[in-house]
Amino acid sequence: MSKSDRYPSEKSRFRAKRGLFVEGDSTLTGYLSVGGEVYLPDGSTLAGNNINQNGVFSTVNANSGRWDNVYTDVAGASADWNSTHASVENTSASWDNVYTDVAGASADWNSTYSNSNANSGRWEDVYTNVAGASADWGTSSNNVSGTDEKTNLESMYTQAHDNYFNELSYTTTDVLTSIHVYQDATKALQLFSRELEYDTTNTTLTAVTTTDLSNNNTLLKTYAYTITGGLSSVTRQYNI
Repeated sequence: MSKSDRYPSEKSRFRAKRGLFVEGDSTLTGYLSVGGEVYLPDGSTLAGNNINQNGVFSTVNANSGRWDNVYTDVAGASADWNSTHASVENTSASWDNVYTDVAGASADWNSTYSNSNANSGRWEDVYTNVAGASADWGTSSNNVSGTDEKTNLESMYTQAHDNYFNELSYTTTDVLTSIHVYQDATKALQLFSRELEYDTTNTTLTAVTTTDLSNNNTLLKTYAYTITGGLSSVTRQYNI
C-alpha cells in the first residue's frame, strides 16, 4: 500500500500525534490517525494503533477462511429443500392421528411390561419342556394323521359333494351305482368317487366304497341286515 493510499489528502484526514479527546457527539468524515491514545466517554482509553486489532476483527478474520466451505455445503444441500418441504407437508396431516393412536395405546404399555416381566421367569421351563417333548412329535404326528384321515374322509366327501359338481350313474332300472365329484362342470379334476353295491335284486344296498382321489385313501362300508330286512350293522374298513 502506497503512502498516498494509506494517508489521504490533507483535506480529508485528521492526525493527532498525541492523545485525542472528544466530548459530545462528533462526526468525522475521512481518515483519522491517532499516534497516542483515544479517550472514550466512559473514561477508558484505546491505543490508536490498536483500533483495527480488536476482538471482532480478529474473530472475523480467523473464521473468514471457512466461508467458502460453508457456502459450498449449503448450496449443495439446498437442492433438497423443496422436496423435504413437500414430503413433510404431505405427511403432516397424519401426525395428529399417529399421536392419538399412540396416546390411546400407551395406557397398556405398563401393564404389558408387568405381565411379561412377571411371566418371564417361566420361559426357560417352557422351553425345556417343549424341547424335551419334541422328540415324540414325529411319532405322534403319524398316529394322529392316520386317525384324522379316517375320521375326516367321509366328512370331506360330504362337504365336496355339497359344494362341487356331481355326476351320478344309474342302472337301466334307475338304481344309483356311483357318484363322481369334480371340482367344476368341466370335470378336469376329480376329487372323490363313491361306488354303491347291491344284492342280487338291486334293491338292498350292501356296500359303499368312498375314495379320496387326492391320496387314494378309501373307506369301505359294509351293511348287514336282519331276516326281516332291518339294518343290523355297518362295518367300516379304511385303506389309509
